[in-house]
Amino acid sequence: MEKGEIMDSYRLCGGTFFLLLTKAALHKPTHGQIYSGAADIVTEQKILEALFKIAVPSISDLSKDDARNYKSCKGKGSRNLRTNDGTAGKLLNEKLNDNYAECHSKMKQFINKYIDTDNNQDEWLVYAILELIENDVTIDDEQPFYIGNSNAMTTKRYLLSVDRIDLPAFLLGIFLFVLTEIKDNTVGKETYESWCPVTGEKHDRRIFDSAIGSAPKRHILIEGHGYELSAKADEAADNSTDNCENTIATAKSPPIYDSIIRSAKAAFPILIAAINALGSINEDELQSFLSQSYYQLIITNSEIHGAKHVDIPLERGLNYGRTPAEIKERCGDLSKEGIDELLSYPAIICNENVFHNGKTDENQLAILARLTKIKKGETDIRIRFFPLATFFQKQLNEYAVDLGLSSGVTLTTLNTTHWTVRKKNLFEEFEDVEIPFCRYTLLYKSSVLQTDVPTNQTKILVTDFKKFNIGCYTTVTQYMSISHLDNDRTYRYTGVFEFKNIYVEGKRFIRMSTLWNKIYITGDLSTENWTSQSYMNNYANAGSGKVTAIFKVLNYATKSVHFLLIMEVKDE
Repeated sequence: MEKGEIMDSYRLCGGTFFLLLTKAALHKPTHGQIYSGAADIVTEQKILEALFKIAVPSISDLSKDDARNYKSCKGKGSRNLRTNDGTAGKLLNEKLNDNYAECHSKMKQFINKYIDTDNNQDEWLVYAILELIENDVTIDDEQPFYIGNSNAMTTKRYLLSVDRIDLPAFLLGIFLFVLTEIKDNTVGKETYESWCPVTGEKHDRRIFDSAIGSAPKRHILIEGHGYELSAKADEAADNSTDNCENTIATAKSPPIYDSIIRSAKAAFPILIAAINALGSINEDELQSFLSQSYYQLIITNSEIHGAKHVDIPLERGLNYGRTPAEIKERCGDLSKEGIDELLSYPAIICNENVFHNGKTDENQLAILARLTKIKKGETDIRIRFFPLATFFQKQLNEYAVDLGLSSGVTLTTLNTTHWTVRKKNLFEEFEDVEIPFCRYTLLYKSSVLQTDVPTNQTKILVTDFKKFNIGCYTTVTQYMSISHLDNDRTYRYTGVFEFKNIYVEGKRFIRMSTLWNKIYITGDLSTENWTSQSYMNNYANAGSGKVTAIFKVLNYATKSVHFLLIMEVKDE
């Protein structure tokens, strides 16, 4: 680390990304070369304009000041360059989804024109960006990055383990991240100042003085900018046997990770991010998991959200329901071999339907899970699981036939606690009927929750819930008949709450309340604990809104609760 460099200040944003690009660029021609007619193609403003043209082809007339201010993480841009409104990120995202190959080709042209690949500056650039991401504590390990052929999704954790990278795909993914996730470019100002300290008497003169990227932890093979991304190249890559386990989207030989994405048909980015959170499962196991021709259905009347296991009575095990005969024969006695086979199958875990005749509460969520352990006891079978994603349970009723639950039997199947297996490829069926997984938008997090989820992270997965250390909680619905709530017990409820500004000793709070089954639930929310001030103001101004709240009862007599988490839950 160089003098003046502060590791804790590392932040990835548009400015720091652009700064690293300029340091990896070709050397400028000398004044003599320019006088002789050489084109000064590597000015910072031209690099910036060429970069943004990939997202916004109509952008032009960027100035030297635009480039200098963007690189030094100043302000909100200029008349010609605005990044805080999200327009550039939205346009780039649309282009990547509509024609990834074209974007890849444009980024490759950008690299070939501006990056000094002859002197291995492309390798330094990759190492520097990865080191910046690794040390940016505001980027969670499971933060999605859309990097790879067809704009596939990976996570920070996986990104930091790769040993082969397609450079155009990598830079496109990082560019998309800084445009869509980092709206405030000034967050990188401290990073810029630590890398580019003031020199001499002129305070506006700064020289890049950082060792970032100079001591990589592993060798990474940089590919992509010397190859055309084409259907022919993709076809050859599909037939290639030279796949690397930790690889991201090379145009010559896509990695196993891409084949996993293709097996899931790129339909479930939320699921892929959640599976990556497992960490201990390798790519071959993932490939098998996604392509299984069986799935398990576990139905219980006990709490599943926030729980780590489900207990099923022995008499309601695999031999109870309509489990295929071959599964009963191989796995019904829960031998070691049988359990190993069952652990390889995906599972749907859900509560019993609230109603009969194939209907349930519209807010009821089912869990897509990977089973981690099965243990047979004297009276029950304990099934431990890792939640991968959630979806609205009403879709199990709606698509019963597609999922191997014939409509007649379904009237009782989802109302009865038991464990069964169905002969269906779950992910193919999910895609065919377009069942989406839920996305959680975190609105509010109590300061009592100790978690490594960054305070400014608003998009979370069900796999993030373990980080909040809430433990098990009871899900209540508007149709449950409960006369009271228990003190010191944690509940989860989805419904319409009222939001009201109140002031206590001159300090602003948001009072959140609802009437549920004649029980009035209320608590005051600190303004500092909202993940976004705009979320807080929107709900306060609207006066009411439908949210999911996890809360602990402080005093039932006064109907006072402590709200731990408040979220919007939507299917995407």
